[in-house]
Amino acid sequence: MSDSQSVKIQGVEFTASSPYEDGHTLNAAEAAVLNQTRAENLRNNFATQVKAAKETYGETLPDNVMADLQAAFTAYDESYEFHGRRVSRATVDPVRKEALKIARAVVMEALRSKKYDIKTLPEGKMDELIESVLTKQPQITEEAKRRVEAKKSIATDALEGLV
Repeated sequence: MSDSQSVKIQGVEFTASSPYEDGHTLNAAEAAVLNQTRAENLRNNFATQVKAAKETYGETLPDNVMADLQAAFTAYDESYEFHGRRVSRATVDPVRKEALKIARAVVMEALRSKKYDIKTLPEGKMDELIESVLTKQPQITEEAKRRVEAKKSIATDALEGLV
């Protein structure tokens, strides 16, 4: 029996089946779609490295640079794995939303301070880093609660004068 998932179409929620599960045997069409999606992910995630090489060496890359890029791409290809759904940033909980915002800023600043090119992070790594920061630094959630309460208080005060 398959699970189901929610699909929103033009703002209306529908229930759709989720027929694929671990161990599912793929037919030719399913395999082709997954291989195409995988190739697109590889291309999208590796594009910044190729762009950087072209900015350095021009449109026609020297053989040694191409060899290095191919070796890096092959290593990435061999280690690539699909990831499940990412942690949704469109969360309804305002405290969680604010905590994610704060944690993301912390991660971004840490990466920038180490001069790390954020665009080269593997797929899903940013979400993983954000979750790790939230787990290791519970004070971020406390700060998020404080900010949300402050916003509510300000909004309440502003509305009292209007009503």
